[in-house]
Amino acid sequence: MEDEIQPGIDIIVVNWRTPKLLSDFLDSYAMNPPTTEHDLWIFNVEALKEDILIGEQAADEVNAHHLISGSNIGYSKAVNKTAKLCNREVLAIFNSDIVLSAGAIDDCYYALIDNPEWAALGPKQVNAEGLITHAGIFGDNKNPSHRGWKSIDSGQYDDVLEAVSISGSAYFVKNELWRQKTEC
Repeated sequence: MEDEIQPGIDIIVVNWRTPKLLSDFLDSYAMNPPTTEHDLWIFNVEALKEDILIGEQAADEVNAHHLISGSNIGYSKAVNKTAKLCNREVLAIFNSDIVLSAGAIDDCYYALIDNPEWAALGPKQVNAEGLITHAGIFGDNKNPSHRGWKSIDSGQYDDVLEAVSISGSAYFVKNELWRQKTEC
């Protein structure tokens, strides 16, 4: 974490014993790579042999960084360990069950960079059946409203708004702020 922050995105994907999901994530990454400068980090937690093979293959094919933990250290610890190695201005953090759509990483990156008062951003998430599983939580902490939950996606929540909460399975955060909060 001593490196100076550079332009671009560090993409972190945490995988726990789901080689098929990791493979699907990496396929979607290969089909929809960001145009922005970036590095891809794969952290296999309590890795199976198949997880390791997929991570090693990605390291060879798309120049990904591959980290492995033999024990279940948990999602947060895996993200924090990886983030300490990252030096790009935005961290894009994903569960391995996410499938990337065309332009999604670049769109979120530029929305976050273009709004200096924002620290984090969460993309709309849609499942394989075309139903919205996350488009931000609005209202307030006492009365949250999960926008669009399980409604058919027809582009109705593609706007960028300030939300009360974003999903932990896919989010973008400014690295400078991440570093400030993790120095303690």
